Amino acid sequence: MSKKILIFITLIFFLSSFNNFADSSEIEKINLEKTFRLMEKNDIDFKIRKIKLDNLILETKEKKINNSLINSKTKEKEINLNFKIRKNNYLNEKNQRLIFIAEKYFKILELKTEKNIKEREIFYERNLLETIKAEEKKGYKNKIDVFNQENNLNNSIIDSENVKSDYNQELKEFKYILGIADDKNIELNTEINYKIKENLNKIDYDEIINKKVEIKLMTEEIEILKNEIKMAEVKEIAQLKINKLENNLEIKKLEKEKFTMDSVDNLRRQHYFYKKAVNNLKMRENNLKALEENHFILSEQYKKGMIKITIGTPKVMISAFILSP
Repeated sequence: MSKKILIFITLIFFLSSFNNFADSSEIEKINLEKTFRLMEKNDIDFKIRKIKLDNLILETKEKKINNSLINSKTKEKEINLNFKIRKNNYLNEKNQRLIFIAEKYFKILELKTEKNIKEREIFYERNLLETIKAEEKKGYKNKIDVFNQENNLNNSIIDSENVKSDYNQELKEFKYILGIADDKNIELNTEINYKIKENLNKIDYDEIINKKVEIKLMTEEIEILKNEIKMAEVKEIAQLKINKLENNLEIKKLEKEKFTMDSVDNLRRQHYFYKKAVNNLKMRENNLKALEENHFILSEQYKKGMIKITIGTPKVMISAFILSP
């Protein structure tokens, strides 16, 4: 093999390796909207559900063709209603899957923030340990103070490793579901646009419940059963069958009533947790402002030599230093 050919092959190999390295090291930014798109495109559960929906559409068309031979209006209503119910189940399953990946998205963001805080804690605890060791040499502290601070540092390191492990596992599962290569570097968008509604107590539960698809479908089922009873009475069908139809109608009415009550109860609980989350968010924002103000005051006092950090520093002061930029 000539020298030129050898150099050419080597160059091609190098460029190929370089391109592969560049692809894996390039950071892909992902927001919640892109997460949903990747979920619908690559998630296996999504693909299975989509195929089942396609089959449902084909089955419904076939039933309509068969029904056209006898031209039964009641049967047509039953076919359409069955399609709506099963399609609604598909949409509910789809929404649950999207909620699942959204929860994982926010869990990763939460763990990433916690991971950064834990790393700052280690930095603080390590610096504090060095300070205590220096003071121990001067006679201001003793071996027990050093030992206690070493324990604090070790505990912070253990906590940090646990959080980092949880973060990596959640991120790995997130990538797998979305069809992203495990070695691909991704960055989740932290800027989530949301608005908090202040009129939380002005909610019309009945209006919301009445708009639910499930309620509308149950109402259609009830109407179909009523028509079946009327037709049975006209055709003088056996009373036993009429009684059975009436029982089915009563069951469907009770199911609708129960679903309505459960939905209202569930909505009230969601409303409660929503208000609680908003209040917690406001409290955390206020606490963060207080910590920032404390941090500024402490920093100014420390610069002027008015205070020094010791093992007995109050917890709120420690938090202020940890949260400093």
